Amino acid sequence: MEPYCYGSKVIDRSDGLQFLATFSETLAVYKQTLTLIGILLMASGIATLPQVARSSEILDRGAVASNPSAENLMRQGREQVDAGNYEVAIDLYLRAARLDAKNARIYSGIAYLYAIQFDFESAANFYQQATAIDPHNADFQYALGHSLAQIEDYAAASVAYRRATLLKRDNINAHLGLGVSLLRQENYEDAIRAYQVALHFDPNNLEAYSAMSLAMLRTQRFPEAVEALQQAAGLAPSDPSVQLKLAIAWLGSGNSRAALAAFQTAAELEPRNAEFQFEIAEILKDGNDLSGAMAAYLRAAAVEPDLIEAQVAVGDIQLDRGDYLQAIVTYRRVVEIDPEDASVHYKLGLAFKGRERTPEAIAALESALELYEEQGNVEGADSARSLLEELAPPAEPKRRRRRNRDR
Repeated sequence: MEPYCYGSKVIDRSDGLQFLATFSETLAVYKQTLTLIGILLMASGIATLPQVARSSEILDRGAVASNPSAENLMRQGREQVDAGNYEVAIDLYLRAARLDAKNARIYSGIAYLYAIQFDFESAANFYQQATAIDPHNADFQYALGHSLAQIEDYAAASVAYRRATLLKRDNINAHLGLGVSLLRQENYEDAIRAYQVALHFDPNNLEAYSAMSLAMLRTQRFPEAVEALQQAAGLAPSDPSVQLKLAIAWLGSGNSRAALAAFQTAAELEPRNAEFQFEIAEILKDGNDLSGAMAAYLRAAAVEPDLIEAQVAVGDIQLDRGDYLQAIVTYRRVVEIDPEDASVHYKLGLAFKGRERTPEAIAALESALELYEEQGNVEGADSARSLLEELAPPAEPKRRRRRNRDR
């Protein structure tokens, strides 16, 4: 690995190994965060109504009933659908179903009408009736899987999606739906296989690459995740979420240089995303690049002033550097945002102590002690009490009211 620069720090091979060694806990947090982001992105695949429902069910004017009276009711139902009167249409189709009980398309039509009103539980019920009559209809199985996934019955959705893929091997959406359902059940290996099949039929499917990479990250198959995400990045070069996941994959693969580059690319693509800036700052801080970390934390705080974690991190760096006056300003700002954070009151006390402003330090530490005790934090309370005993003369009272004393 060649030496490289990021922020204000030059990292060579030995530094990189030490740098990566500090990432185990951070990496776990990043993987969890990105998995949630990725699943939310994939949820759009579940939220979209199946196209097959629009083309093959009640909107298909070629569908006929064996009973003339049922056919007449279906015709009236279609007219009500065109007029947007879905409840009336459902009632007409239910009456048709009683006259032509073996007509699967009537049940699937009713299911579709419930689905477009977001009543997916009812939709699933009627799709199940349709598939019971016509179990070899791939469109019905896919629509059933979609409705079951919407009500978070992922196990049953997986069964329906899998049947749809067996009945129609090139149904890419069914493979994607199967992958999502398996991923939600944390069945990562089978989810990967589902996405691989989807990619067999559509090698340029961005959703498949992106979702498959999530399963690979969760199973620590980092080199494979890198390959999948590089394909995704080629298909969507302006998607910051892809770059963010790619950074995680590179970290897991041991390539900190590539990881930092991917994080930087994500931040450049979405500069107003405070979380991206914060994650870059965390990495730089773990790599002991405090100047680079400070700059990234400040960018995060500038984008989202109430992002307490960024403000506290800035104060921590200032405190570690002995810049007590700036640390006081920063911690006071955090106290205004969250006056119940005992650790910030404690750190504010440390900053006051560093400036030899003993009365203010005592007031901040008393606030910290009171909060720690209220929150049942024994270790924190002991730390605050110990520092107070160091600062406060024995003859002085140990406790004061904390409210507004730190400002």
